[in-house]
Amino acid sequence: MKAESASETPAPGKKTVTRRAREDTIASLDKVHLTDGSVQYGKVMEMGGNTVSLQYRGAAKRILKADVEKILFYEGRRSHQKLDTDLVVLKVNEHRVPCKILKESGGEIRVELATGNKAT
Repeated sequence: MKAESASETPAPGKKTVTRRAREDTIASLDKVHLTDGSVQYGKVMEMGGNTVSLQYRGAAKRILKADVEKILFYEGRRSHQKLDTDLVVLKVNEHRVPCKILKESGGEIRVELATGNKAT
C-alpha cells in the first residue's frame, strides 16, 4: 500500500484547499463587527433600511443595523460606480463640488451645478 503525501497532485476533478488559501480569502472580505463581539465576514452588498446585506460563498444574510458595531471594508475593493459628473475641489475650503465642467481657461473654470445654475 502506497502512502499519500500532501504534495501529490489531486485526481482530476478534485480540488484541494490549503489553510493559506482560506486566510487569503477571508483577508479579502469585508468584516462586520457585531455588538456581541463576534465578527461576520463577507461582501457587504447593501446597507439600506435597517439592515446590512452580507454575501459569503453565494449565500446572503441580513444583519440588523442595531446589531452592528462597525464595518471594516476590504481595502482592495474598487468602486464600480461610474460618476456622471465632474468633481471640482475648491481652493478656499477644499470642498468637493459635483458639477459639469463647461469651460476651462487658465485659473478659471466655468461649471454647471447639479441645480442647473452656472458658476465661474
